[in-house]
Amino acid sequence: MSKETSRRAFLKFGVVAAAVVPLVEAAGFLNGVEALEEEGTFVYPRAEIGIVPEVVRPYRVAGGEGGSDQKVVDGFGEVRNMIADPGVIGTHQWEKSADNLNGGNRSAILITPDTQESLESPSAELLLPEGGYMMVTGPRGTIDLGERQISLGAAAGHSWIVVIRGRNSIEGDGNIRARFFDYDQGSTLVTRFPVEADAGAFFGLEYLIQNADHAHQSENCGGGSDGCEHVSLVTLDVNDGAFTVASFEFNGRDYSPSDFSRPEGGNVHYDTSGFNVRDTNLDWNDEDAG
Repeated sequence: MSKETSRRAFLKFGVVAAAVVPLVEAAGFLNGVEALEEEGTFVYPRAEIGIVPEVVRPYRVAGGEGGSDQKVVDGFGEVRNMIADPGVIGTHQWEKSADNLNGGNRSAILITPDTQESLESPSAELLLPEGGYMMVTGPRGTIDLGERQISLGAAAGHSWIVVIRGRNSIEGDGNIRARFFDYDQGSTLVTRFPVEADAGAFFGLEYLIQNADHAHQSENCGGGSDGCEHVSLVTLDVNDGAFTVASFEFNGRDYSPSDFSRPEGGNVHYDTSGFNVRDTNLDWNDEDAG
């Protein structure tokens, strides 16, 4: 693994968009987006990922042997270091959650005010659980994780989904205090997934897609009642600094979960044609990366 450097990933998404106009500073960015939307072209807001290696070889791979402590059915393309089924999910049903010690899913966190919070104040601080995950949804913001940082730009009709893997289990307190700034108050939702160490190898793919579906229908992106036409995903593993930035695009089709899931015939299969990786420091050249 290369030594860690401060990587500022100014993302330029789309050859056509980049050729039409350069990315501009945040103060004028929305005006640029609106002008391009009139021409039928969308320029994604940029993400900055701070203090991460230039290249990371994944240590845990869905479907591989690499430290996986769960049996994995399906890993998800370029983010199969973090996203796979079965994986960690959230549920509103107590009987299906890890709280139910008599038959509940140990990888399912019960959604309560203790695990999910809408950020209403100008700044906030929440624990990224040791051995677990945090998911942040909203139109923009900055997440300070101490050693690593994420800064998300804004654009009309666009929403972010950020999935962060917490520190692997260590002796002592492995929780990380995540600090939040520059977000849209009332439109930013943080969900924490504090699972046991042997129940959190991956974050659930189907659950992630359900949240992408919700984001496409959400009004928390400046998209009005029509929802967020554009949705981007950021994954970050704080342990090794592996990150990926991608989009959920559906080529003008009305989005529904059926665009991704094919439940018939046993294992679920996913149509990933609408999932486009735009930047990553993961090295997938080695087939047995586990």
